[in-house]
Amino acid sequence: MKNIYLCGLAELCLKSSPFHYLRSLLWRRITALFYRPQTELPPMSIYQLVRTSETDKMGSLGGKPHNSWGPYILLLRNVPISTLIDYLNQHYYPDRIHIEDATGFTEPVDIILHTRLETMAHARKALQVYDLDLVPQPATKEDDSMLHDHQKPCLT
Repeated sequence: MKNIYLCGLAELCLKSSPFHYLRSLLWRRITALFYRPQTELPPMSIYQLVRTSETDKMGSLGGKPHNSWGPYILLLRNVPISTLIDYLNQHYYPDRIHIEDATGFTEPVDIILHTRLETMAHARKALQVYDLDLVPQPATKEDDSMLHDHQKPCLT
């Protein structure tokens, strides 16, 4: 029987016996599951949520904890401020923005943001009503690698 060579997607030529075919198929599936190409990511922008005054404008009036959001509103009732931080981190993650809590506020909060949070400028303007601000912090190489461990390749 003649040896016939087939070229796959990775430009790797294999003999066309059943054993070689199964081995190459298994290898392609394993590499597709675990290999992630390492790309150069832009630096992560880190912001801290800080209070701009000591006045309590976000304290909760009590009641049943509730949070909901839509395209033009973010409603937080009687929940910890970490709920706001988690929402903002999820919302701005594609833009490589990470937000940390530096308010020191441990009480539950009532916050209603009537705006579309398209940019950080919109978020900063909406948070000013509650005497909050997002202050940019310098990002270090260690911070960036720590935040994105899941983007590193699994096989080394």
